[in-house]
Amino acid sequence: MQTEHQKRIIIAKRIIIAVLTIVALVSVGIGVALLLKNIAGKATEPQLPASSNNQNIVPTAPSAASLIDGYTSLGAIPVFTENYKIQQDITAPSSIMYKADDQQYTVNVTTGHYALFYASSATQRNDAASVLAQTTSYLQGKGFKKAQVSTDTSVAVYTQLGSVCQLTSAPTSAPPYYLIACADKADIQKEYTKVEELLALYKKSHQLDPFTKAISSTVTSSNKSMTTLALTTAHQHPVLLFAAIDDKWSYLGDLGGGTAATSNGKYSISSEIQSAIRNPKYGDFLVRNLQ
Repeated sequence: MQTEHQKRIIIAKRIIIAVLTIVALVSVGIGVALLLKNIAGKATEPQLPASSNNQNIVPTAPSAASLIDGYTSLGAIPVFTENYKIQQDITAPSSIMYKADDQQYTVNVTTGHYALFYASSATQRNDAASVLAQTTSYLQGKGFKKAQVSTDTSVAVYTQLGSVCQLTSAPTSAPPYYLIACADKADIQKEYTKVEELLALYKKSHQLDPFTKAISSTVTSSNKSMTTLALTTAHQHPVLLFAAIDDKWSYLGDLGGGTAATSNGKYSISSEIQSAIRNPKYGDFLVRNLQ
């Protein structure tokens, strides 16, 4: 028979695994979603997106937007010239996992600067090596260097003075596809700043164990906001809940703790958290978003 402590550990692990799975699948998931749209007949041939005004861009520090503009121009990546189509959808942002040199943990940053290339032929093909080599050459020409070698060989991360790019390869998908996403380091710094500000609230009344990843998810409606912050630590998997009205934030509790009796299948909501989220000042905003 499992003890209450063991049940808490199991619930916490299930929650953090669910959160990390969602984040890990963002890059691949967006590819699948867009491919389904393409199969439905909404795909378009590769074309050069509306050009950006590059007059004020420093050549050694191109913006994430200009990098994607250049990458998607015909001939920039020769392997995509034939047999591949391009899809971009500003309504479905991609994401990048990145650890800044001066930080002790990794964050997840959403970005609208990305492009998906998928094989236009039903014939299975594997151009992963060519895509990786040509992407590396293109980004090195922009001053990038390959960084953060991942244990997942399908992901390659590149960094430069002002931007970070991530290439996700799925050559065995049906059809095969490749997703390139870039984010400005200024946006990455904003994510670190947000995480640190939220953790400062938490540390006012709690001890914070060392952690290696911080994955935030924010929902906003009118003047109300809610953020869950999932941390990866050596022994625990807290999912911290924060809420704000008019950008005044409060820490409400840990959704990664509790017992089987407090779990709703998605989060573990203790009686203390139940009371906090049902505070009349939040209306039904928190309750709706925690179901």
